[in-house]
Amino acid sequence: MAGKKGDTALLVNSAGDRYIYSDQVGHLLRKANQQASAIFQKYSATPQLTSVQISMLFALATHGPMPQSKLSKLASIDGSTMTGVVERLRDRNLIETTSEESDKRKVIIALSDEGRDVVSKTVEVGCKITEAILTPLNDVERVALLALLKKLTHTGG
Repeated sequence: MAGKKGDTALLVNSAGDRYIYSDQVGHLLRKANQQASAIFQKYSATPQLTSVQISMLFALATHGPMPQSKLSKLASIDGSTMTGVVERLRDRNLIETTSEESDKRKVIIALSDEGRDVVSKTVEVGCKITEAILTPLNDVERVALLALLKKLTHTGG
């Protein structure tokens, strides 16, 4: 019967183990991401920018001008999303784009003066955002969480 409530037979795997969706890693990571996104929006110095856009600006501030493909990897932005992010940040005068001399197809992205201002203002707020996200954890748990997240995402450093 469609819509039957509480069909627990569906929630047992072939080994007889009960599957509790709310205890699954993917579900918990999604919830944690939702909470982090809400905290980001609450404290953001530039609420019109997304966390993805801020990540891109910080990658540029950290590593300097670079090809769009490298920036996409550093900021963990997939290629299809990257084009739109670049356009929106360029439209807001936060980045500048040029072509590489040896290969005009290769787009080089750099922070503009306005982009540097946004990064500078966001550093202080970024620390507050991180603190708000990690508030429920003690110092040992914070170190462990960061180490585990780096391991899961293969960033290591």
